[in-house]
Amino acid sequence: EAYVHGGGVVLACHEVGTRDEWGEPHDVPVLDALLGIRERRGGVGAPTLEVTDPALLAAAGLHVTFKAPHTLAAPTEDVALLAHVVDRLSGHWDDFENLAHAQPRGRLPGLWTRRVGRGHVIYTGVDLFTNYLNCPTGQIRRLLQHVLVSLRTPAITLDGPLCVALNARRQSEDVIAVHLHNAPGSAYTYPNPPHAGSLHAPGEVNPVHGLRLRVAGMQVKAAKLALSGETLAVEDDTVHIPRLDLHEVVLLTL
Repeated sequence: EAYVHGGGVVLACHEVGTRDEWGEPHDVPVLDALLGIRERRGGVGAPTLEVTDPALLAAAGLHVTFKAPHTLAAPTEDVALLAHVVDRLSGHWDDFENLAHAQPRGRLPGLWTRRVGRGHVIYTGVDLFTNYLNCPTGQIRRLLQHVLVSLRTPAITLDGPLCVALNARRQSEDVIAVHLHNAPGSAYTYPNPPHAGSLHAPGEVNPVHGLRLRVAGMQVKAAKLALSGETLAVEDDTVHIPRLDLHEVVLLTL
């Protein structure tokens, strides 16, 4: 709560805050007041988010379906609703809405943001994190990215394929180390096969070319590769990285 009031962003989903450290249920979920949840109950079936927010609709499309359990939660009046939730076992879609004079059944809130102090909370009833690990899709990634980026502009972003992971660490007041990993495993379902008990090697890893780091709110004076010392081209807010094999550390001097 202090983190959010101070300007932080918290992303929460499904049954967050409902149990203690021993797995026993709380009488009242401990984060519901922060998340803007008035009441909740378990959902049935495979949930699909029907996007209502125009900007999110342009980023992720009208329907984003999940293969995961979900919670049906009723929000407080001060949330900004981004999507409703429906499931394929309720009759919401199938034959009912195809009838000539049928009216769609009422949708329930499925994804929202809430301003708290100087920060924000994001809540969705879908078990987002388990779904993202076991069966991620491009739509889920775009939905998550848009919601986060619309609330906070990232300091450092990467123009590159999904398989490249970025982590940044500040080494000193004027030096940031950006780790880039070419990890194809992040681009397909883990574990593979789905019910395996271990994570398998991704096989051949091909180099990635033409990556671009973009830095917001900071001026980059120089950039180089930490291990080889190779100098990288800096153009306005963009650092050009010609090739990534497996792992590189890019040192940004501000």
